[in-house]
Amino acid sequence: MVTAAVSALSLSLAPAVPAAADANPGSVIDVSAGQPALTPAPKQQTQEPEPTGSLRPADDGELTAAQQTALTSAQKQAATTGEPVRVDALTTETATTTANPSGTLTYDSSLLPVRVRKDHRWVPVDATLQRNADGTFSPKAAAEPLTFSGGGTSPLATMARDKASLAPCPGPRRCPPRAPPAPA
Repeated sequence: MVTAAVSALSLSLAPAVPAAADANPGSVIDVSAGQPALTPAPKQQTQEPEPTGSLRPADDGELTAAQQTALTSAQKQAATTGEPVRVDALTTETATTTANPSGTLTYDSSLLPVRVRKDHRWVPVDATLQRNADGTFSPKAAAEPLTFSGGGTSPLATMARDKASLAPCPGPRRCPPRAPPAPA
């Protein structure tokens, strides 16, 4: 323990040695020699850039007259109220268009249907099965009409669009019997 204290003491008492100075000041090789001159940064633009992809031209040839009228009406309502307005005429199962108070439009889309038309209005997709009057089952709100068998000899599942249906239960066996109706 005494030796450690003595060696620490001797280190702290050692005279300071100055750093070695460069004998030839300015002899460092210039690393920028032979390099091209730097290009100054471009001057800042004084005008705001035009927005891209957020504005729909007033005369969009892809819209029907009814859609164009609905869009114009929604844009006016949004500007007047200061609140965003959904353009129902441009709503689909997978996309919505909203007119913003600033005059821009917001287009939201989904890869899969998130709403379906039911009784002339949009409702959220709902895969909850419900019993139909004929004993079959169907989702409450589906993008494609789909019916599941309630039992018996009917096909296991049927899609009404394009008359596509899955094969009925195979062989001589019947589908399981229909469940009794739920108590009222």
